Amino acid sequence: MNNNWRCVLLGVVLPLLIFGLLTYQVWGKPGGILGDETILWTIQATANPQLDAIAKTLTKFSSTVLPLAIVTVLVLLKQSSWRSLAYWLITILGSIVIKTTGKSLIQLNVGRGHPL
Repeated sequence: MNNNWRCVLLGVVLPLLIFGLLTYQVWGKPGGILGDETILWTIQATANPQLDAIAKTLTKFSSTVLPLAIVTVLVLLKQSSWRSLAYWLITILGSIVIKTTGKSLIQLNVGRGHPL
């Protein structure tokens, strides 16, 4: 087997398979992932205003991803690093597709009255 195909299998197919199995565990079975509720209750029990403020601040930093991605693209263009640029663009676009699809599926299921 060609080394490139091994990379595709390990870098694309394997993560998608793991993501699919996790999705099945969360939505396909009552009770979800083992220990999921315990983790949720532990997080909720430790909630306080200071931690909420930290979480809100960290959430605002997620909006800096787009400018950083654009700067990275410009740097890679200037350096003529075409392979790195292609990898970066595929990675960013793939993460956007996965995030958007996941959020859409969650909203669709919540809208139908399915519990998360």
